[in-house]
Amino acid sequence: MKILLIEPQYSNVVFDTTSIPLGLASIATVLSNNGYDVTCFDGSIEKNNGLFDYTKYDLIGIQFHSFEAINYCIQLAKSIKKQSKSPIVAGGVAATLYIKELIQYEEIDFIIPYEGEDIFLNLANALSAKGDVSFIKGLVHRKEKWNVEGPSFREDIDTFPIPRRELFHWQKYGQWSIVTSRGCPYNCKFCTVPSFWKHTYRQRSPENIFNEIKLLVNEF
Repeated sequence: MKILLIEPQYSNVVFDTTSIPLGLASIATVLSNNGYDVTCFDGSIEKNNGLFDYTKYDLIGIQFHSFEAINYCIQLAKSIKKQSKSPIVAGGVAATLYIKELIQYEEIDFIIPYEGEDIFLNLANALSAKGDVSFIKGLVHRKEKWNVEGPSFREDIDTFPIPRRELFHWQKYGQWSIVTSRGCPYNCKFCTVPSFWKHTYRQRSPENIFNEIKLLVNEF
């Protein structure tokens, strides 16, 4: 199965990314480590020009980064569906917080709210085996009655693999970043983090963080 993961171009909507989108990279790494052929496309550093061939992929994921970018992402999904019949998955902060609104669009087949690595892998496994997707906990499916249970977060985030930056055109980025924790212990009213992470806070171990820094220094 070939999988395409897209970080849309948000120019003139929100700030483009200046480093590799590590949430998408983490999902890509989990999928790749389990034998899937994964392509990552970051619109902030690569040009589409309407020539991208979406028909090559069996499953397509789009990151809905923020409320301001929702309409752009929906238009992207519509343009993809004109070319490809492959299922489209919406994920990210905006997809999580606006499930009820987004699931009404026929171009969006699935929504993966909250933490996406395990759910996306379960979805890929089910689709590649032509199996039933209804058993996948946390997956929102447009064709079925949808009901989002509380998120199931991995307790130990050291168990996630180090994101494989080489799945992106890493030479084009102007800076590096590292995710050292997920969530936040605070509850700022202006921030989406408490809603997205459900007031949880998990930290990576110092050893795990150091191993990633060492890998970046030695390999990039």
